[in-house]
Amino acid sequence: MKKSIWSWMIWILVVALIIGGMVGLIYWNNARPEPGQGLETQGDDHVSQAEIEAFSYNSNPPTSGPHSSQVTAFGVYDSPIFNGYQIHMLEHGGILIQYNTDDQAVVDQLRELTRELSKSNPRVALMPNPEIDQLIALTAWTHLENLATVDEAAIQEFFFAYVNRGPEKVDMDLSSSNPPADAPEPIELFQ
Repeated sequence: MKKSIWSWMIWILVVALIIGGMVGLIYWNNARPEPGQGLETQGDDHVSQAEIEAFSYNSNPPTSGPHSSQVTAFGVYDSPIFNGYQIHMLEHGGILIQYNTDDQAVVDQLRELTRELSKSNPRVALMPNPEIDQLIALTAWTHLENLATVDEAAIQEFFFAYVNRGPEKVDMDLSSSNPPADAPEPIELFQ
C-alpha cells in the first residue's frame, strides 16, 4: 500500500513540474519585450507619389503609412529605395536593413548576414539610406530599431521577431513580377 501512495505522489509531482514549466515558459515568452521600438500605425493606403512625398511619417525610415500600390523585389540594393516602395515591402511582411556608411567592410558584413537571413525567409532587403541618423536602421511593419554598430544578434532577433508579420498576407513571387519603373534593380535577388 505504501508503494502505491509513493507512486501516486511521484506522478503528481512530475505532472505538477511539467505544468509549472509550461506555464513558466508561456509567461516568459509573453513577458519578454519585443525588439526595437513599436510605433503607431499610420495606415496602409495606396496613394500617389506626390501624396507620399507630402506625408509626415512618424519615423525615419517609415514603418507604415501611405505608400505605393507597387512593390519592389526583396534582395540587396546598392542605392536607396523610395519610401512608398519600402512601406509596401513592410506591408508584405518584409524586413528592411538600411545603412548609412561608405565603409565597405560594414556593407560586406551586412550583405553576408542578409543573405543568411534570406535562407530562412526571403522577405528581407538591404539598402543604403543616407537619410538615417544611425549606422543601421531595421524596419518591419510598425517597428523600428536603430543600431550604432553591426550587432548581428540584434539584427537576427529583429528579423525573426517580425518577418512575415505585415498586415497584408500574400503568396506572391517575391521577385515582384511588375516592379516600379523608377525603382532601382537589386544587385542580388531573394526568392
